[in-house]
Amino acid sequence: MTNTDKLLIFRIEEQNFAISLEVVAVVINIVEICELPHAPEYILGIINYYGEVLPVIDLRFIFQQKSRDIELSDKLIVVKFSEQPICLWVDQIGEIIDFQPDMIKESNNFFMEMNYIDGIFMLENDIVFLQNVENFFTKEVMEKLHELVSTHKQISSAKMN
Repeated sequence: MTNTDKLLIFRIEEQNFAISLEVVAVVINIVEICELPHAPEYILGIINYYGEVLPVIDLRFIFQQKSRDIELSDKLIVVKFSEQPICLWVDQIGEIIDFQPDMIKESNNFFMEMNYIDGIFMLENDIVFLQNVENFFTKEVMEKLHELVSTHKQISSAKMN
């Protein structure tokens, strides 16, 4: 991150998280999610976003939080992620804040097994976990995700012909 970065704050349950605004394409209201057969547990399904098939990731599963049904007030953060854009299912979108390097506390000592957490910081009285989206998944998982989406695109195209 640079000194000029901005962070998007979002909420899952009672916990605040942040990601760099540089990786955010857009935030949209929840839409119908099509289930994806044989998908890993962390994939809720896929959506059609202006003709592009995007997988929807269940961050509750990744963050080991309790599962719940989707609500109409939920949001999807469309993230520019390697070769395959993805959607992150979140409860609420918070504010956009300016990144200040001195506000981040390195997480290496706290979260050794969670390399997707770049650090933690306080926002008012709340702890915020700074996420590194690129580290959510291994390269192998991303290849599998890309393969699942490509397969679904091919099946959908074949059904239309």
